[in-house]
Amino acid sequence: MASYILMTAARSVVLSSRCASRLWYPVNETSVALVGDQSVRQHLIDEKKRTAATSELALQQAAAEEEEHRQLMEYNHQENLRVAAVREERVQKEFEADIARVKASKERYAEKALLAEEEALRIIRETEELVKTFIKREDLEVAIEKAMANPVDYNFALDMDGNVYPGLTTKLEGPDEYRDQMTAVATS
Repeated sequence: MASYILMTAARSVVLSSRCASRLWYPVNETSVALVGDQSVRQHLIDEKKRTAATSELALQQAAAEEEEHRQLMEYNHQENLRVAAVREERVQKEFEADIARVKASKERYAEKALLAEEEALRIIRETEELVKTFIKREDLEVAIEKAMANPVDYNFALDMDGNVYPGLTTKLEGPDEYRDQMTAVATS
């Protein structure tokens, strides 16, 4: 009993003496009639020629794949151009936003500088007014003599009625009643 092995693209088929006369292909549902050993061999050769890389079907498939590849490459190129345009537009918007942000920052800095300058000028004016009250070097001796002649004592007391009781080192110009009132308040 002779057995043959038939290799196809769909599957391997083991042929025995009973089924060697017919082969069934589930792909396109056709059957091929085989007669004897030579028929199987011839069928395999024909099948190899049909599916070989140089066959007309293979060349058509390669051409179709090449055309599909060319179309996909063209689509990819068009998509890259579209994305590049979108990217360029986004970069331009970001650039304009950066320019606007820098301008706003410059304006804020200029306002701060102007306010700082105005504050400095105000401090200078106040200092100039304060400098006018300073004692000049040539008037220093007169100011010292005046201060010694009229001492100021910052120690004083107030009572509930608002009477002022000067400190101990201050010269009293009136009667000693202030001093008496102060001692009376202190002892009570």
